[in-house]
Amino acid sequence: MSNDFKRNIVYYKRYYLDFFNALPAPVQLKFNYALGIIAVMEHVPAKFFKYIEEGIYEVRAEAGSNIYRVFVFLMMGDS
Repeated sequence: MSNDFKRNIVYYKRYYLDFFNALPAPVQLKFNYALGIIAVMEHVPAKFFKYIEEGIYEVRAEAGSNIYRVFVFLMMGDS
């Protein structure tokens, strides 16, 4: 398996995992897909990774008329 990751995804405590586990399965799949794209693509489409302000981004999944959002922080370098 090649290591084509551009970014490492790290969860702070269990906040995201608790949120994720409470989601319906189709929404979990959408978040997993979006996070996979964010991890491997150099330039991520805004559909998956929307810039909010310096260092803060939004990951979004839509299912039916529901929209689920997770705010993420981008760390640069070896932090």
